[in-house]
Amino acid sequence: MKKSEISLYFGSNLVLEKPQKQAYFLLRDLGEGLICTDNLEFAKLLHTRFEENIFLSEFSLNIENKKILNFFDKKYSILNWVATIAKYRLRQFLKTENISDVDYLIQHFAIDVSEYDIVISPRTDNSNLDFIQSFLRSGMSLSTLKKFIDISEKERMITLINHDLADELILVKNEYVDAKSYCDKYAKADFKIRNKLKVALKHIAFERNALYLKDIVEEGIKDHDPRL
Repeated sequence: MKKSEISLYFGSNLVLEKPQKQAYFLLRDLGEGLICTDNLEFAKLLHTRFEENIFLSEFSLNIENKKILNFFDKKYSILNWVATIAKYRLRQFLKTENISDVDYLIQHFAIDVSEYDIVISPRTDNSNLDFIQSFLRSGMSLSTLKKFIDISEKERMITLINHDLADELILVKNEYVDAKSYCDKYAKADFKIRNKLKVALKHIAFERNALYLKDIVEEGIKDHDPRL
């Protein structure tokens, strides 16, 4: 494989030649996008988590000259990613009294993904999404969020924002995946991190200098602020 090419894995209940734009470019984390990953084992976990057997399609994609937003780049903070998820996925569903605080976060930290072809980001299929929502409601501090959220680059999501990229995907192979073993593995890993957080919160009486979303708003903290 050329250096300019990457492998992408996408799960479906169908044997695919190419993802159909209308069926798979759905409203998800970053607006209308096709969510894939470049990690084979993570793909199996990701697409069998609802206990359904799948066909896992491997595609190759030439990323030369593509505009890529990579949230693992050090110039972005966890708040850039959280605010972007809030903007495109959570803002319309959040029922909370501090919605103006969420809007502040979006205004000052969110990234406009429409300017990119591809977005690389941490996973939001597991406890990560619940932790993000807790932070957005000021129920979790920024330090706790950073400590427990899963931002491993080994299990990253790759979202195709540009719909035309579906026509550039080249099928390598299709593989049938039995959900049972992967689904159990997924559930155990997610339970482990949730239980770890639950135990930790019982012992946190007070977090010195902890920043909650309400504090970020009240103190007028913006992107790249040294207080973060």
